Amino acid sequence: MKNHALNKFYIQHKEKINDPVVKAFLKKKENKELLLRAINNPSYENKEMLDNAFKKHYKNVKIISYISKLIHFYSIDLYKKNNLYSKRYPLIYNHSFKNENDKNPYEFESTLKSLEDSTFNTFQNLQDSIKDYITDEQIFYSLKLLSEKQLKILNYKFIYNYSNKEIAQIIK
Repeated sequence: MKNHALNKFYIQHKEKINDPVVKAFLKKKENKELLLRAINNPSYENKEMLDNAFKKHYKNVKIISYISKLIHFYSIDLYKKNNLYSKRYPLIYNHSFKNENDKNPYEFESTLKSLEDSTFNTFQNLQDSIKDYITDEQIFYSLKLLSEKQLKILNYKFIYNYSNKEIAQIIK
């Protein structure tokens, strides 16, 4: 009789029983016993005890869910703030770090300078004409047709990043 009533209840409320919150509630032995008692002896007290146990369980689930989401979004927010801070204020050392046990003190600044890409800097310094940057053949041949003054204007604009006012003052 007890199993028949329980099976009938599960069939009637199949959709609700498969809900993750209800499944977690029924995994506890005491909650399953409360459900059995409420099904077999449908008194007000048994239903109230089952209802109170479920309310307590549901409240705990909501609290855990809230805290989990809070941690998740605070973590994202902290990551964004730290990332923004590190972009705005990069770590720069301009004093020397000396090792007292070592005879040769090392300067951190010189270490940073050695890490710069000297090949790229050399390449940048060698290119002082807009023609050095052009890779398209048609544009390159079109640049050959320009006068010296026109080429200077293009160099000032695109190589040295001067404004139009600055270029006008230089050319005068």
